[in-house]
Amino acid sequence: MKLTNMKLTTPLFPTARLALEPVSFRRIAAISLLGVFCLTLGIGRVSAANLIWDPNQNGSGTAGSGNWDTTAGNTVWYNGASDVLWAGTGTGNTPANGATFGGADGTWAISMDAVEVDVNSLLINNSGYTFSGANAIYLASNDILSVAANKTVTFNCPMAGSGTSPEWALGSGATMNVGGNMTGGQQLRLAGAAGSAFNLTGVNAPAQVYVLTQVNLSGGSLTTSSATYIGYPSLGYNTGTLTVSGSAILTPNGNFLMISRSGGTGTLTLNGGTVNAGNTAALPKNLAICYDNTPGGSGTVNVNGGVLNVGSASIVAAIDFYQTGALGAAGVAPTATMNQTAGVVNAWNGITFGTVTGGSFTPGGGSATLTQIGRASCRERV
Repeated sequence: MKLTNMKLTTPLFPTARLALEPVSFRRIAAISLLGVFCLTLGIGRVSAANLIWDPNQNGSGTAGSGNWDTTAGNTVWYNGASDVLWAGTGTGNTPANGATFGGADGTWAISMDAVEVDVNSLLINNSGYTFSGANAIYLASNDILSVAANKTVTFNCPMAGSGTSPEWALGSGATMNVGGNMTGGQQLRLAGAAGSAFNLTGVNAPAQVYVLTQVNLSGGSLTTSSATYIGYPSLGYNTGTLTVSGSAILTPNGNFLMISRSGGTGTLTLNGGTVNAGNTAALPKNLAICYDNTPGGSGTVNVNGGVLNVGSASIVAAIDFYQTGALGAAGVAPTATMNQTAGVVNAWNGITFGTVTGGSFTPGGGSATLTQIGRASCRERV
């Protein structure tokens, strides 16, 4: 079933629940999956050369402020025997050292004042550290930045990473504030335990991002050059929520904006700001809710304000419930839901339930629900 050429400006119905009857579906090319790895938060890959931040230069690991650089004499890293200078700079290297910041909660300023530093594990064990400056922290392939449970850290410096699965992982109740910019090229996992959250306000441009905990985009922008996954299981996590508010702009370029894939649970909530999906003219992609119809999957889009654009007047892209149509193995039936209470939705190629051509769609008891209160504009390309 496809809804097109609609302009809804007044409450239309409290809830429209569609029983998914067999319909035809569109065959699409499979997307190559990124390699993933398993990691237990709190254990991680801590390097044999893991160094402890030691600004007092006495081997105590006492918390404090200071500069993270390679300047001669700045021996503020304890290696278990003595305080040494940091070694390792630049993007694309294989870092030799891990870094641990601990000591005690407080207010601690870390200045990235001289060079970009590379690190193979960055562990934040206490609250109050703020990293600032023009130079980036680079996290290499399959390496981890982690924050201990119930601790808070702020990164106002650029954040760089490998194109092969760096991970930012939060313990239960932990918070990471990122006012600095995520640089391009990295395929980043934002993961965490219950009650954790990432707060993004910088100008962020990773290649791909996996949302696997609460991620708040309240300012600045998040622009990916490839896919954006919300609730695509990886690293032992399977639930993610991305909330857009304020003046923030989310722009997934080059691939789908997926809300649930492979049985994961994903939620996109728009309270303000703008989401621009399917806006790559050469390869328009849909906003896909419960992308692959995998049993157990749950995808939800909530529009409570702001503007959701899918495609444009010159680019064909749609909101698609169950993008691929093909049902996976037996199990708990998937659910795909979209709720609108306010704001504006522009779906330039309409809203599609199931898929359009090329075979039969058997939902196996799955459901798609559209609830609309407010204003929506759904248009086809002219």
